[in-house]
Amino acid sequence: MALADQALLAADPTFQSRVKEALAQTCFNIVSEAVTQSNLQLHISRARLAAQILNNLSGGTPNWSQTFAIGVATDATTIAAALAQAGGPLTATNTAAAAASIPDTDISNAISAQFNAYLTLA
Repeated sequence: MALADQALLAADPTFQSRVKEALAQTCFNIVSEAVTQSNLQLHISRARLAAQILNNLSGGTPNWSQTFAIGVATDATTIAAALAQAGGPLTATNTAAAAASIPDTDISNAISAQFNAYLTLA
């Protein structure tokens, strides 16, 4: 998998829309997480970022949908699913179909796995 494949995937409007919806769901899930004394500080940080993302999900700075789309495109499972559907490298003509074929769970799992990496950006 080449960086060019990841860049094409991250820039695809359909992929970005799907990431945006999965990101919204992840943020709602985070805000609803069970809070215990042992996870209180982490939860506060995660919930703060989730609220910031939800309040700015339609664009603005930072553009969280695009930012997460770039991250999700680097996820090994996600890019592998796109490349498998494309039957090889992504191109201007096959990226949209490849992006549409990625399972929703792959996108959601990538967001969940990467979410804490963005805590210092909030």
